[in-house]
Amino acid sequence: MTDFGRRPDVPIKSIQSGTITIPPGSLSNTATINPVDTTRSLLLSLGYKSNSTSATRCLARLELTNSTTITAARHGTPSTVTISFIIIEFISGIKSNQHGEISVDDVASNTATINAVDTTKALVSHLAQSCDQIGVDRGLSTLTLTNSTTLTAEKLDTVGLAIVSFQVLEFR
Repeated sequence: MTDFGRRPDVPIKSIQSGTITIPPGSLSNTATINPVDTTRSLLLSLGYKSNSTSATRCLARLELTNSTTITAARHGTPSTVTISFIIIEFISGIKSNQHGEISVDDVASNTATINAVDTTKALVSHLAQSCDQIGVDRGLSTLTLTNSTTLTAEKLDTVGLAIVSFQVLEFR
């Protein structure tokens, strides 16, 4: 963990990073972090890796479960998946902090309604995704802040389910 103390020129209180490994046979696992204020913290996915040779259901998504726990989850259990993360806790300057998941099931896109944000001051974090299809590319997705109240998740095709985790942080 990096601690920036009370320096007025740095709006960051702390930065923590780590990995979560989901072993074969498990759908999720957690990492314990030092306590953060969940209303002022931004979680970022730094990618994942898997020992699967078939690329079947090897994607994982993240969620800040509470002030000391980050959860990684996935579909299917055939292989080991490791996902890396970083969490940044800000001292101030955060107006709103929203998070959730968008289910994109047998369609190419779907949306989530969020509380209104100023799109010029909002940061969208794609916290990865999980999918139920063979072939990693089937579950890959993008996120777009379509307007002040709509977040859109899109994937390559209309086959199968992808669950996309997100966070929208609005600055003052």
